[in-house]
Amino acid sequence: MLQSDIYKLADGEFNIDSPQQLGEVLFEKLQIPSGKKTKTGYSTNVEVLEMIANNRELTEDKRMIGKKLLEYRAYKKLLSTYIEPIPKLADKEERIHTTFNQNGTSTGRLSSANPNLQNIPVRTDDGIRIRTGFVAKEGHSLISFDYSQIELRVLAELSKDRHLVKAYQDNQDLHDLTARKIFFKTEEDEISRHERSIAKVINFSILYGKTPFGLSKELGITVQEASQYITTYFEEYPRVRKFLDIVTETAKLHGFVETFYGTRRYISGINATNKNIQAQAVRMAVNTVVQGTAANIIKKVMIELHEEFKNDENIKMLLQVHDELIFEVRDEFAKEYMKKIEKIMENTVKFKKVPLKANGSVAKNWGLLK
Repeated sequence: MLQSDIYKLADGEFNIDSPQQLGEVLFEKLQIPSGKKTKTGYSTNVEVLEMIANNRELTEDKRMIGKKLLEYRAYKKLLSTYIEPIPKLADKEERIHTTFNQNGTSTGRLSSANPNLQNIPVRTDDGIRIRTGFVAKEGHSLISFDYSQIELRVLAELSKDRHLVKAYQDNQDLHDLTARKIFFKTEEDEISRHERSIAKVINFSILYGKTPFGLSKELGITVQEASQYITTYFEEYPRVRKFLDIVTETAKLHGFVETFYGTRRYISGINATNKNIQAQAVRMAVNTVVQGTAANIIKKVMIELHEEFKNDENIKMLLQVHDELIFEVRDEFAKEYMKKIEKIMENTVKFKKVPLKANGSVAKNWGLLK
């Protein structure tokens, strides 16, 4: 069906998996502008397809073929990366065993391989369907706990921005708060889902050092609009700007940055004369401090949980997916362990200003966990 839709939009059949044929269809036959041609042909990577899908200057059909191609690529990846190989890796007890690497990422996060169980999509219906294939053994359920906005909470704690800190102390919706600030809404004004969605993107974009150009592409707006959103954000959260500047200057002075708990990462290119290289190094430095601190926290919590449950036959920690932990527990003890896990996750690490919040759910398979 998806393949047929693409052929219809392209007005003819071709090999969708061939970058050369795809490039010729998009940029020669359909005359979509901005096709960059190299010695091997046109680039048709995800970034190019996203630009086509979000370009409001194109016709609906041309944007649609970009969207359909992205969907096609996503399906192909799910099929080749998860659906076909994972069942073959199961042992005689129908268990899948991944391998975790302590030094697999530059920010200190654990990485997973053979197979990578940290990378199964969670925000798509198809990713959720794949997760439903991972089930608890008979008489047991799966428990999932993840931290609520842990990296934004780390940013609030480290920057000490009073608006961010107060939002978390008062259990406010941070994305709602940011929407009110960037759209100049009062407490009485209603925030639309669209406005909150934009605010959510901006909150995380600032955290990951996204440029006005990058933000404009993600939101489908002009660079000028994106730049204004970023300017307004820093006006409303001034200590965040100061924190980012301090991290940048520290990296330039010492050549490295450290997380809250002392994990060090050397930042190459931080003093480069090439502005693009330096900008990338700055993003790397900030991301390391924030994401690395969050990684330190989840590791501390995993150690605490292991000590708590290591001699307990009723529960077993199965998987870590960055800020999420998954357990298998006997059905009759699920509620009891939910309380224990929540207490440990929220109290093992205590920040001075910002509380940590963990949310849990229980289900018979991974796909049903919230």
